Amino acid sequence: MKRNILLIVSVIVLAPAIFFLILPMIRPFEEVLPREHRPIVYVGGKYIPLPIFWLTSLFLFLGMIFLSYWFVSRKIEKKIEKMIKVIERSIEIKTQNKKFVSLNSDKDLILRFLSYGERKVIERLMEKKGVVLQAELSRVEGMNKLKAHRAVQELLKKGLIRKEKFGKTFKIYLNDDVKELLVKE
Repeated sequence: MKRNILLIVSVIVLAPAIFFLILPMIRPFEEVLPREHRPIVYVGGKYIPLPIFWLTSLFLFLGMIFLSYWFVSRKIEKKIEKMIKVIERSIEIKTQNKKFVSLNSDKDLILRFLSYGERKVIERLMEKKGVVLQAELSRVEGMNKLKAHRAVQELLKKGLIRKEKFGKTFKIYLNDDVKELLVKE
């Protein structure tokens, strides 16, 4: 629905731009105003009044912004649909087999949707039974303080972990529902 509204807005914005482009072809502005009173721009073999030129440019610019956003949102929507299909397929396989699903398949499914840094943080949390210091994360191979911080921030946004102040650093905890899936006790 949002994409349809965005397309309608872009058409509404582009319509005046097209009107202002066609307007000089319908009635030449040389006839309307005396030469000394018209601020004009020479574009494509035609004299176009300056306000019309700026209005056309503005509407074209706004229309292109709306259309480019429309195309980008479509691509993002397709990527999200692909991810949902992968999850649905894995759920279907689990329900069809009705066999014991190992803990590793759940881990792999969750880890598959995380970035490299996020995956390293979650793996370290799984090794340490769900609790680790953020300073320890920066010592993991392939991580530094900045990468560890950014990975922790992204995982906080996704709701997979929580953090608490612990001296000069933070203690990172797996959320309880994620911990049940990932950590063997």
